[in-house]
Amino acid sequence: GDDDDRLRASPDEPQSRPPEAIGDGSVSSSPRNHGWRRGGRRPRRRFRPLHVASELCCPPEVLRYAHSRDVAQIHVRDERTGRAPLSVAAASTVISGKSDGESRSVLEELLALNPAAASAADAEGRLPLHLALDSLLTWEGGVDSILTAAPRVLRTRDVTTHLYPFMAAAVGVAGDVCVDVNTIYMLLRNGPELAAGMADDPPWLRVERKFEAQLQTERKAHTKEVDGLKSQLAAIALERDEMEKELRKEGGQARELIDENAALRAELERLKDEMGVLARIGEEMRNEGNILESPIPCHKRQRESTTE
Repeated sequence: GDDDDRLRASPDEPQSRPPEAIGDGSVSSSPRNHGWRRGGRRPRRRFRPLHVASELCCPPEVLRYAHSRDVAQIHVRDERTGRAPLSVAAASTVISGKSDGESRSVLEELLALNPAAASAADAEGRLPLHLALDSLLTWEGGVDSILTAAPRVLRTRDVTTHLYPFMAAAVGVAGDVCVDVNTIYMLLRNGPELAAGMADDPPWLRVERKFEAQLQTERKAHTKEVDGLKSQLAAIALERDEMEKELRKEGGQARELIDENAALRAELERLKDEMGVLARIGEEMRNEGNILESPIPCHKRQRESTTE
């Protein structure tokens, strides 16, 4: 009737077709994926039974009935949030209070109606898996169903938190303690390479430690060089002390030699003086002997012998 026609999406309504996903599981920046932003003003929100049933996490039978009333709704996104029915259900505050079986049945029903929605981001760029983890859904509560439909989203970071899915599951909501270890384990088991290098130091710390290691190496080299210079200085000081000892020793010997030379000179002068005195005495004695023992002239001696 007229009410049914009003509930159906109009042919020219934005996002009346499924969004385009790119290789890593995120959504491309095509205007087709972000039609609700066109015009620069907030679009008017329309009532869609499938979106409302998804937000209330109604049983699969209700979802199928709402879908049957307007099959185009499964591909239509909300004008304000940019979310398809799957994302609406994953972000619902109602689904977090459901049991694993109930939440799983809702998500699987919506995935069966539109599998491509598992890789369709909303207006903020968030994928259904990220929204489901924020709603504290567990692996058995439908997280595995979303990954089965879009395996690549496991390796896609949340544009809001910049966390991988296993990180978001470990952090919980607003930093709360994780609620399901099995969910974290299964997410890591399906993508163990995502945790590779997490135990390593962050890049800034590696750079800092590398810089510190270089400084330590240079410091050791400088310390070694300084120690070598100190050793050389110590050797030079020791050699200087030895030379000073030798010089003092040689100086003492030189002073002894000088004193000995001076003594010898004094002794020589004394001997010279004594020799001079002895020479004068000898000269005087010779002079006296010559006077006493003066010889008689020969002609007198001959005359005396002739007279005899």
